[in-house]
This record gives sequence, structure tokens and C-alpha cells, in this order.
Amino acid sequence: MDGVELRTSPDQSVYIINLTGREADLIARITEADTARSLFETSTACVGAGTCVVGVRDSQKLLKEMIRAVREAGISQDALPKLHISGCPSSCSAQQTAEIGLRGTVKVVAKGDIRPAYFLSLHGKNGRNDSRMGREAGVILEEDMIPFILSLGREVSDTGLAYHDWAENHPGRLDEIAAQYTK
Repeated sequence: MDGVELRTSPDQSVYIINLTGREADLIARITEADTARSLFETSTACVGAGTCVVGVRDSQKLLKEMIRAVREAGISQDALPKLHISGCPSSCSAQQTAEIGLRGTVKVVAKGDIRPAYFLSLHGKNGRNDSRMGREAGVILEEDMIPFILSLGREVSDTGLAYHDWAENHPGRLDEIAAQYTK
């Protein structure tokens, strides 16, 4: 494909430019299975422990598993916000500025029982004129991440509202749902 370029952005988006119509159709078919279908599916995750030597959690794997679970559960496409997931404290996905942010860690649940986990950050915002750091809401075991996101997604879906409308109309409810999963 002559003259075609890939452009990446800080939010992990990829733009393929200078395509002919036929090339664009081909790229659309090739990328269809991996293309985000909702705001939630545009969530960002750092490269994670599978690639990064600093990473303690495989953030890419977690995001893929959450997207698969949400799709399989049939949760409405606008029921969840964009997440930011970092596999370690380096903050490569800027998790502290997301509505829901996750930072990889480990959690000691009993003597000698150390489990994969994520610090949960809530209510961050990254806007041109309205930014704020999220509040750390606790630690969620990695095994509880999918149940947490499914619980949230189902509750929002059941209202028929988009996530941001739901959050505005149900202040504090995100914190209540998260509290069921944080340790």
C-alpha cells in the first residue's frame, strides 16, 4: 500500500491514513474483530508485565478479558466508561485521571497467600478545563475485576442510561458497587 501511514496518539488510538477506498475496505475487514465497539472498549492499558520489566500485572490481558466478558454478557455498549489500566505505579495509562483507573499491585490476603490485584481509583477526570485526580478506593483482587465490571455494567444497563448519565443521576453508587469488591 503505497503512501499509507500509521499514526498513533497518546490515548493508544491508531489512525491509518492515505488509503484508497479498496485499501480502506480491506483494513476494515482485517481489523473488524479487534476494533473497539464502545467507549469502554477504547479503554487504555499500558503494555503490562508481559512486555515491561517494571510491570507487576498484565494490564493488556486484563483489558482483553474484561472486553470479552462484557461482550459475552450482552451489556449495553454505553453502560461502561473508558478505563485506564497501568500494570505498575509508573502510571503509563494515567489511571489516576480516569473515571475508573486501575494500577497493578499484589495483595496479601493471608500469611503466605499473595494474590494479583489492582488499586482502584475512582472519579478522576482529564479535561481541558476540568481535570482532577481520582480518589483511591481500595484494592480489588484480579480475580474480582471481571465480576466488578460486570456488576457495574449490568446495573447501568438495567437503567437504560448511558454510563455518564447514570453516574450523574446516581451519585455515590459507583463507590457502593466498588466497595463490594475492594479489600
